[in-house]
Amino acid sequence: MNPALRPATAEDSAQVASLLIDTRSAFMPYAPSAHSDAKVRAWVAAVLVPAGGVTVADLHDRVVAV
Repeated sequence: MNPALRPATAEDSAQVASLLIDTRSAFMPYAPSAHSDAKVRAWVAAVLVPAGGVTVADLHDRVVAV
């Protein structure tokens, strides 16, 4: 089954933030993040997702890509 693409909602914020944090850590382990995980999570929930323009890939009610 292919993931469904849809606009991100407030309910997706935690999963979106986790994907951003985890993929950055996996692909750039040599470069420490300028922001704490808590600050990234807060920014995603308060700024990124509410601003719109964020698309997620949803597979079985789980965000698998941003």
